[in-house]
Amino acid sequence: MPKVSPAHRAAVRDRILDAAHAVALRQGLSEMSMADIISESGMSAGAIYGYFDNKEALVGQVAERVMAGRVVALEALAHERPLPTPAQVLRRLIDGMPTDLVDSGLVLQIWGAAGSGGPVREVAQRAVSVMGAGFEAYLVEWFVSRGVGRCTAESRAAIRAPAIIGLAQGYLVHRAVLGAESADRYLVAVDALLADV
Repeated sequence: MPKVSPAHRAAVRDRILDAAHAVALRQGLSEMSMADIISESGMSAGAIYGYFDNKEALVGQVAERVMAGRVVALEALAHERPLPTPAQVLRRLIDGMPTDLVDSGLVLQIWGAAGSGGPVREVAQRAVSVMGAGFEAYLVEWFVSRGVGRCTAESRAAIRAPAIIGLAQGYLVHRAVLGAESADRYLVAVDALLADV
């Protein structure tokens, strides 16, 4: 049997994840089945199970993909010069989310699924940890740029970073419950709330 290259394995894995992502957007995480993913991908069950043991493992990887995009976006914003304000960082992080992820409720479903444990919880915990560290690092630089000593800046940042993550999560809930038309009102409120940070 010919050896499969790492590039080929990665391409097949991406094809499966793309199919799972498409099904999740269309049907939601709880309604998504392996049969749906098999049909969407055009692959055999054996091929898919060769990469993922079960639906839970696949959902965990879809969640990982979604969360990774936000971590990368935060890191990019934190290195911009001039340094954006905290409200600008949060607004751009939220506004930069693909609308299909937000409007389908997929991101909110991922956060909800994290409450049940398993791979999705592990992904969510890593994302919160990495995002928290990213927000904290950004806030240290923000406070230092405003003339605050580094030690005090680090203390202030550590206290405020979890709240900023909560504001981002709150946006997802707000939009899922009240619809896309409410998004700007929420972001204006966030701008006002963070104006003096």
